[in-house]
This record gives sequence, structure tokens and C-alpha cells, in this order.
Amino acid sequence: MRKVLPILFASASMLAAAWSTPVRAQDNPFKDVPTDHWAYQAVTDLQQKGILLGYPDGYFRGNRTLTRYEFAVALERLLKNLPDTAGPAGPQGPAGPTGDAGPAGPGFTPDEIAELQKLTNEFDPDMQELGANVKALQRRLNNLTRRVNRLARKVNALPTITGSLWTGFRGNMARGTYRDLSGTLEPRDPSLFNNVTFVHDFHLGIAAKLKDGVHVYIEPVISNYLSYTAGAGAGGSGIALGNNIAGTSPSSLKEIGALYKAYIGVNVLGGKFEMGRVGVGKITSLTWDRPDIDAYFKVPEYENGEYVFDGINYTHKFGSVKSLIMAGSFQTTSTTSSSTYLNAPLVGAATVPRPAAADPLLGLANQGQMVATQQFGVHLASPIGHNASVGVTGIDFGGNPTTAGIGNVYELGANAALRHLGPFALTGEFVHVVAQHGFNVSGGFATDDSNAFKVNAAAKFGSFKTNLGYLYIDPRFYSAGYWGNIANWYNPTNVKGPYINTHFTAFHSLKMHLGFAYYTGARNRVMPGGYGFDIGSSVTTTLDGIEYDLSKSVALKLDYSAAIYNLKGDVSVSGSRAEPFSQNITLGAGLKLNPQTTLGIAYQLRSVNDVHDGFGSTGYNANILTTQLAVHF
Repeated sequence: MRKVLPILFASASMLAAAWSTPVRAQDNPFKDVPTDHWAYQAVTDLQQKGILLGYPDGYFRGNRTLTRYEFAVALERLLKNLPDTAGPAGPQGPAGPTGDAGPAGPGFTPDEIAELQKLTNEFDPDMQELGANVKALQRRLNNLTRRVNRLARKVNALPTITGSLWTGFRGNMARGTYRDLSGTLEPRDPSLFNNVTFVHDFHLGIAAKLKDGVHVYIEPVISNYLSYTAGAGAGGSGIALGNNIAGTSPSSLKEIGALYKAYIGVNVLGGKFEMGRVGVGKITSLTWDRPDIDAYFKVPEYENGEYVFDGINYTHKFGSVKSLIMAGSFQTTSTTSSSTYLNAPLVGAATVPRPAAADPLLGLANQGQMVATQQFGVHLASPIGHNASVGVTGIDFGGNPTTAGIGNVYELGANAALRHLGPFALTGEFVHVVAQHGFNVSGGFATDDSNAFKVNAAAKFGSFKTNLGYLYIDPRFYSAGYWGNIANWYNPTNVKGPYINTHFTAFHSLKMHLGFAYYTGARNRVMPGGYGFDIGSSVTTTLDGIEYDLSKSVALKLDYSAAIYNLKGDVSVSGSRAEPFSQNITLGAGLKLNPQTTLGIAYQLRSVNDVHDGFGSTGYNANILTTQLAVHF
């Protein structure tokens, strides 16, 4: 019986190439297979290994239909040439450097072994008819299968090492003190290169899978970036919002070493249980999401919404319901610097934009918030059909009572989503928080103005994407989430209003984005001294930009952002309506040196104009230059 067997021929060629380094023929073995033919190398390899011999007249006749018997002969030759023992190990090198590797072993993958088994079973009768010792060939194949599986188990048991090295520098130039887009109060500097700050951050991840479902993960960190972001945060501890930019001078930067993560994981009751220094990433934006408040440096390890703590983390999936249970301490996640912590949520309301006349546009101000020292939380999520999902979250944060008497905060939230509605998707969440003196001492704090909700509608039409939503944050909303920023006012409270963000790609090289938001005061809650944000005051923000890809490796960027305030007289320094505003123009370039390495440079022009003396400032202009290089492995 004659059959065309191109797939089987290709399989034999692939398998033959796997167990031996291809031999380059010095002369063309067949008259009718030119050296520029697409199959020349495969045909030559098979001929050199003695699997395909061609015809006595020196022709291969590749267009001729191959019979089952001819293929069976070739398969028998291949099986006879299978290596029967693993390659010997290379000699051990001296202490320190790795020794030379030994000769390659069989070099087969489990999929290739399965292909050989399939071919052998298929052509067993044909090879028997040709007088081949199929049982002996099968034994060789089984031995090879056992060796490959044994090697695969050893490889899977080896520790996996990953890591990242990030480094960057920053230079500032301004005629006087100013506050940058991160909320940092920076000193006067006459030159971009007069007082340059160099920072770095190195993470090394080591993961090992042990027997019986036990796994271990260790991630040490060595960094002066942690010192750069610590400084004078909440109460001088440097842990506001999980690290607050503090304008640390270059001479004050210290090298910090710590275990960023270190835990043991086991499989328990069908779920994954981890204990040690663990991390939990973003749950929802209003409940648990570590803020990124460094507007200039991008270090991925601190921008994924993940808080780390010493404690436990248990995830489980029962049917379609996913559950998360976590509990732990933040106060023990200290570093080699006694006053620095890896992170700790600041749960409490921020009353800005003017905490003091001499400190305009501050970002986050500690007005009675509590720095969390421990937490216990539960999150449940479940799909509803193919297009919908719901979730509930409950987290209790404990801490040391502040001057306002807050020592415990718990939050209850619910979120829902409708996706795959053609090009549309809808999401929303609502969260209510309660502040107390302690875990079981209420303290009598008001709870009628401690809510927040966010709804969002998304649409995608080809390369056009847009998000339209509404944000509402009460003045006493105490949460460890991250719902955004208004210029350098991070996690704004007592605001409400709509927003829209649009992205568009043209010609595969030009990308554009436009974003606008209009927020007004949610309630009349002006703090003593006449600062805060109230009904009748408003702020309009915009974030626009374009990006052009010069090539697959080089991209140019231009961004413009602004925040324009309209303040009532009771919250402006002048006592009358004021319209201060800030704006930023940022030029940037990114270079992708390889899939693991990126280089970025950015130059920002920042300006704050205190129109009608709204913040009690004369305004300022500043120039900020940053460069950063990151490698991930």
C-alpha cells in the first residue's frame, strides 16, 4: 500500500536531529537535492545518520510517494541508532567556577518520546514483516523514556533564580524651593548637574519546589532607593502610603538590606497556604492597593499594588468561587535601617490641597490618619455566568492610636463587573469604613461621611479605547487603597466627579492619550484654619500625551498634565475666590536594548502659578531630569 507520509517523514527528521548534532555533508549526497533546496539540510542529516540511503543511481527522488515499508525501514534504522545510555557527566570544576559540561545526553523531550512511541506502534506490523526485532527496539525506547522522565524530574526540582537590577539618577534645577509632582519639597538648585542623586535597587528571587507540594521562596533586596523614598513620612517614620517621597539629599542616602519576601508554601485542603514574609497584590482600588507616589522613577517591584507583611496568606478555589484570607504585621517588616520599613498602609483621610500657607500643593498630609501595624482580611470573588462577576472584601487594620484617637479601622466593600458585552465593559465598587479607638472600642467617630464608590464604563473599537467613570470619596474615608491623584494630591478625599480617559493608536507607530476629570467638594468639611476642599470648590485635571515608535526598540514621548483649581474664599489664603494651577510638560525617550533591558530618559518642565493667592505662594518653576536603566532576568 502506498501512502503519502509527509508528517511522519518530518517527525522522523525532527527526532533524528534531536539525538545527535547534525553532521554537515562535505559533498551533496543526492544529485536531485540542490544545496539551496529548503529540505537540503534535513535530507543530508538523515543520510549522514544512515536513516535514508536514497537510490543506487545517486538520486533521492523526493517527489516520489513513500511506501509504508520504506518508512518502516527508515524508522528501524532510527531506533537502532538511539543512544542507550545517558551522556557521561563533565569533570567537576574547581571550587567557585562551574566545571565544564559533559557531552550532551539523549536530548529528547517527553513530546518527542511520545512521537517515537506513536510511530513504533503504528509501524510495528511492517517492521515485524521485515524481520526487525521490534521488542528489542521497544526496550531501547522504554529505557530512553525513563531516562528523559528522570532528567525532567531533576530539572523541575532545581531552584529557579530570577531578579532585577534597577538604577537611576535625578537632577533638579530651580531658583527657589519647590514641590515636585510626587509631593516632595525640593531645595533651590542652580544646575541640573550640581547635586545629582543616584539611586539603585536590586532584587534576587529564589524559588524551589520540594516534595509533597511544598515550595519555598526567598527574595532579598539591597537598595538605597528604599532610603530615598523613606524620609519624613507619617510621624517621621517614612511609611506614609507605603513609602513617601521625602526629598532625601544625596549625602543622606543609606544602603538598606532586607528580606523583601521569604515564605514557605504548602498545599492545604485544595488551596495554597503561605507563611512568612508574604505579599498580596491589589484587591480593589478602594480597599487594598499600594499607591505609586513616585512620579519620576518607575521601579516595578513597588508599583504592582502589592503590600508585603509578616504573616499568612491562603488562597483557595472552591468551584468557581475564589477566596483569599490574609493576616499579618507591618511593624516587623523593618530593614537594616532602624527607622525604615518596607511598607505600611496609611489608613486615614487626607485634607488638602492647602495644609499650611507655607506648604502649598502638598500631596498627602497626615491629619489624624493611622499607620497600620497589623491587618486581617478576607476577599471572595465569583463569576456569574460568562460575562459577570461579583466580589466582597472585609479588612480590619490595627495600629497605635493617633492624636485623633484612631487605633483601628475596618472596611467593608463590594465590587461587580459586566464584561464581554460586545465592545463594552462595566465595573463598580462601593466601600464603607469605620474608625475606632481600638478593635473593640468604638470611640464614637462619625460614620455617615466615610463612604466611597467608583463606577467605570469601558469600550474598545479596534485601536480606540476609552474609560468613562465617576468617583466619589467622602472626607472621612479611611482605606489602604489607591484611587488616583490630582497633581501631587495623592488619594484625594472629599471629592466627587466624572472622568474620561481615551487611548488611540494610529499607523501602528503613533499612540495618543487624552484624559480629563472634573472634581468638586463632596461635602462641606473645611478643616480649622481654612484649608481642605468643600462644596463650591472645584479642580479640573488633564493628562494628555503622544508616543511615537521610531522602531521596535526606540520610542519618543511627550506628555502634558495640569490641575486648575477654583477655590472658594473660605479655603483660600486670600479669603476670596482663587484659581491657582499647576502644569507639567515632560519629554521622554525609551530604548529597549533587549527583551530584559530597558533604558529611559525624561526631562520635565514644572510650573505652579498661585493665581489670586489661593495657596499663599508666589509660585515657582522647576526643571527635573531623570535617567533610569533596568534589567530583569
